[in-house]
Amino acid sequence: GIPNSKGTNYLTADIAQPVGPVTLIAHAGHTWVGHQKTYDYTDLNFGASYNLPKGFSITGLYYINTDKGAGFKEYNTVNGHALYGNKFVVQLKKNF
Repeated sequence: GIPNSKGTNYLTADIAQPVGPVTLIAHAGHTWVGHQKTYDYTDLNFGASYNLPKGFSITGLYYINTDKGAGFKEYNTVNGHALYGNKFVVQLKKNF
């Protein structure tokens, strides 16, 4: 973990709104890293889910964005490769 980060807090707001066969999803969150403000960050994602036949569902089709501080970028980079960034994510799920 991040040294001297006691007192870290995360605030989140989420909504899922059914619109016909699709559920629209929105999320916003912010992390305050205790005693290490350079590591604070905001994360957002927007997406949808959709039930498919035979127990399958697309449980997430998201666009993810993170507002990153300098410390966050440094701490989340390994061998020159960033472990963060704006991404599109698709999740497929099967219920048994």
